[in-house]
Amino acid sequence: MRNGAVLIGLLCAAALAYPRGQGEAAGEGREPPRAEPAPSVSAPEGPLVEITGRVRLVGNEPFPELVLTGEDGRDWFIAEEDRAVLSAYEQRTVTVRGRVSLREMILANGQRLESRRILSGLTLVR
Repeated sequence: MRNGAVLIGLLCAAALAYPRGQGEAAGEGREPPRAEPAPSVSAPEGPLVEITGRVRLVGNEPFPELVLTGEDGRDWFIAEEDRAVLSAYEQRTVTVRGRVSLREMILANGQRLESRRILSGLTLVR
């Protein structure tokens, strides 16, 4: 037990003796992190489209995604703020109108995938 107390004492002394740059202790001399502007949710960009397809829930927890699989088999991902519009229609065929934007998909190894189509500003047509 005595060896453990000696080791803790040595570690504390070393930490206190470690030289710091001027102002580092108080966090001075560093630039504050820059805040990126939040994306606008109220005015979605992109062309207005009308899509008919089946509403599906894909992915795994903690990242489930709601998609509309069109009649041509392509998936249209539903923006998070619009999921409530379609969540009650899971596994049903619906027609929606909304704005589409593309999100570039790049894997960790740099491989590029097909861009993800994101639908936002949705209105249920039928």
